Amino acid sequence: GWSMGVQVNFELWRRHPARVAGILAINGTSGRPFRTIAGLAFLEKVIPSLIAVMKAQAALVGKAADKVAGSSMMIAAMQRFGMVSQTLDKDAFRDVAAGFRTLDWRIYGELLERLNQHDAEDVLPTITVPTAVVTGDKDVLTPPATAERLVRAIPGARLRVIPGGTHYTPVEYPAIIRDELYRLLARVPGWQLAPATE
Repeated sequence: GWSMGVQVNFELWRRHPARVAGILAINGTSGRPFRTIAGLAFLEKVIPSLIAVMKAQAALVGKAADKVAGSSMMIAAMQRFGMVSQTLDKDAFRDVAAGFRTLDWRIYGELLERLNQHDAEDVLPTITVPTAVVTGDKDVLTPPATAERLVRAIPGARLRVIPGGTHYTPVEYPAIIRDELYRLLARVPGWQLAPATE
């Protein structure tokens, strides 16, 4: 799981542990993510107001997103402000960003509100499957301290902090993510890499 998908992974473990053979948690947290953004606790009080404005102005936000999501201008600005790295695969990022053009921003706002209400911290010590936690050292949404906390709480978890990585490590450093996935799968009983086909 990536970003909020990490919380989904932990809930899947809580509800259906027999269906989980391993967990790869990329740039995420166990819950209440607004508490940890940029390491600034006060943002947990500010972000709900921003979400309320976004929901109230959903049509306007949608029009703006349609114009800028994935644009070269947006990517350049995000790189300038350190929100994505210079190694960003721009085509892959545009594919990700394209999803923001079709969002219902009111529903997305509600999803973000619920995301911050969710907490699976109590689940972490119960995880018994191989687990790897990956983050970037420049990730302001889920900073490295968040990943370190997850690894301390999950028995036997492995931590990989990618130098220069932001919240978008999957499209910045795909080879490292693939390497971590293979390392994780090597710890899953009964898993083996299928031979390459010609």
